[in-house]
Amino acid sequence: MATFKFYLHQPKLSKIDKDGNKIKGADGKVIRIENPNETGIYLYISESSKQVPFKSKERIKPKYWDFQEKQIKSRYTGFEAQKSRLKEFKNKIKGKYDEITEKYPETPFDIIIENLKEFDKSGVCP
Repeated sequence: MATFKFYLHQPKLSKIDKDGNKIKGADGKVIRIENPNETGIYLYISESSKQVPFKSKERIKPKYWDFQEKQIKSRYTGFEAQKSRLKEFKNKIKGKYDEITEKYPETPFDIIIENLKEFDKSGVCP
């Protein structure tokens, strides 16, 4: 059974010095900071160990994203409209996924994903 969850594309960025080099902390790891710009919202479909992203048309600044709930924070202006569009996008993809798996229960996940990607692009499922 697949799961459907939203994630941000690039919620964090590498901290850069004035010369364009990534800044590392005492532990040697690159320091990451919250992305101040709007970033894309992706719907990930996961099954077993496979995860496949589907890009929505929605964008948001990471400070308005609830990472635990994987949704837009309710204090964000335009919350209801954007949440509604994300729900519609998820329902469209999930509905087609359910239709394929119900009609062809033995279809491998990779083939279902190919069909969903074509459906997302063209609105028609092969």
